[in-house]
Amino acid sequence: MAGLLSGVFSFVSASSGSNSTSCRKVTVNGDGFVCLDHNNIEDMLPGYERMEHSVKIEFLGRGIGRAFGEKHWAWLLIGEQFYCTIEYGADGIVIQYFNKKRGIKTACAAIMGDSNTVDYDDKFKTSMTFGEILEAVHEMEGSWRKGNYDSTEHNCRDFVRALGRLMDSSFNPPNAVLDSLVRLSTPINTVFPKRRSVN
Repeated sequence: MAGLLSGVFSFVSASSGSNSTSCRKVTVNGDGFVCLDHNNIEDMLPGYERMEHSVKIEFLGRGIGRAFGEKHWAWLLIGEQFYCTIEYGADGIVIQYFNKKRGIKTACAAIMGDSNTVDYDDKFKTSMTFGEILEAVHEMEGSWRKGNYDSTEHNCRDFVRALGRLMDSSFNPPNAVLDSLVRLSTPINTVFPKRRSVN
């Protein structure tokens, strides 16, 4: 088990002959970054399906530039020794990993957005293991390529909603129109009741 967990921080480095479209990255801090349109999870994290670690989940939202009150949605997985963000956007599905020592603010700051804060909801629970969640994301890949992205019809909210319902069947945030109407009529953020600074 410990050997599998160490794989979270021991990413396969690209060879000198690797494809130039690769967007897999590793930092000196042991952080990892992968776009599933260019690399698969197994290349970066061998044996991920067997990573039977329990995780807590947070539903995240960060501000989108020039869009009043609109949020980019993502998931944060919190393991005993790591954080992992999963999001979807114009680059397709992007997964990022961070050593727990890097802190939750670092992980939250990694998702796309232009805000100094991240709004979140941590009430959702999952019985899925880390490996099961990554396997579910792998199975979703075909429908969530960057070429499928549409800012109104097939976007980050749709992806987060689809993955969220797999992780917790009670996950059912309002659609964008209803969310906007609620926010215009009340100062209470019913979608993301909590907030943390990411500075």
